[in-house]
Amino acid sequence: MTTTFQPPSLFETFCTATFRVLLDCMARPGTIGQIPEPSMFTNIPTITIDNQPIIANRFALTSCLSLLDQETRFAQAANSSWIDPHSDISRWVQLRSNCRLSDAANAQFVYLWDSASSALLHELNPGTLTFPEQSCTAFIAVPEINDSEPTWRLQGPGIDGHCDVGVHGVVADFVTHINATRAHFPLGIDIVCIDTHGKCLALPRTCQISLK
Repeated sequence: MTTTFQPPSLFETFCTATFRVLLDCMARPGTIGQIPEPSMFTNIPTITIDNQPIIANRFALTSCLSLLDQETRFAQAANSSWIDPHSDISRWVQLRSNCRLSDAANAQFVYLWDSASSALLHELNPGTLTFPEQSCTAFIAVPEINDSEPTWRLQGPGIDGHCDVGVHGVVADFVTHINATRAHFPLGIDIVCIDTHGKCLALPRTCQISLK
């Protein structure tokens, strides 16, 4: 009997590389990772909120998509409103991941199209004292992440003392919304911020954030 080697698809290669970046960033908060180019996705639908079209951050959306499968529950929001699970973009995600579309309270993964939608983080599942690992993970699209113009100071496990990073173009109360999700540790929401160039910054619930 002979077998034929089947090389991984572009999407499988992307998912594997992206998972490694996310894992490294989660283990070392403050580390700025680089999400690989999602070249296989060229037709991501735009959405319209209040008659204004919003273009997807394809690095952020596809990074979240790479973790979805038929056993995961998913929701997304833009401009501080949850997106209809019957919308074109919801069907687009489901078709490519086979995930289950969900309401916010039951979602295991959430994609927020903008920092303004961080006002909805309090609606997500923070886990329980018995099973804190069953909390939601939120991917948030932001305009820019860098380490040359720091705006935040991070402290916590995985950080030697403290780490300064720059997250730019976000709403003024972005950090307040994030910190509110981790006020009752070990409950909380793990967060991944990804900018328009694929720069990735993970903020696990153990990470303390202050403004510089």
